[in-house]
Amino acid sequence: MTRDQLIARFNLKQLVWQDNCLNNGQSLRPSAVLIPLVERNGTVNVLLTKRSANLRHHPNQISFPGGKYEQTDQSLRMTAIRETNEELGIAIEKIAIFGQLPSHQTITGFHVTPYIGFIDQDYQAIVDPGEVAELFEIPLNQLLTNSDHFSLMIYRKKVMHQVYFKPTSGKAIWGITAAILEQLKRLLH
Repeated sequence: MTRDQLIARFNLKQLVWQDNCLNNGQSLRPSAVLIPLVERNGTVNVLLTKRSANLRHHPNQISFPGGKYEQTDQSLRMTAIRETNEELGIAIEKIAIFGQLPSHQTITGFHVTPYIGFIDQDYQAIVDPGEVAELFEIPLNQLLTNSDHFSLMIYRKKVMHQVYFKPTSGKAIWGITAAILEQLKRLLH
């Protein structure tokens, strides 16, 4: 699937997503992530990070760039762009957001809004080592079609949660990142 095909398919479909994590009365922190896509030779790749081991939330996990909304952000969309710039050092003008997916509530108390956009293939990344241990690309098609993907029901804080797992290319992608990829898969198929 090319960049133009992906954007056309995304814009033509509607998605209703059942949020599988209930906040159980807790206050949720607004946040946003970017699903950064890069087109190389007619193939769309997803740019992912492995979070630093020193982070308080979700250390060593595979994730999208993103983070908490700050009052200086004009919108959650700007949060996703700002966080991508801060974590990966990718220039803001190299980021072209074309859509948004429905929000998720996480077990850990975040209300996450995912945005999707393309990063210029000639991007120069300068990762913040305090936040990112590794930066890599995986073909989107691999993430959308892998038959090894699965989900489990997990009981936590007196609530059942569906947790997605998408082991791909030797990477253990799970949790909110895998749930967002599952959401994107359902939208595009």
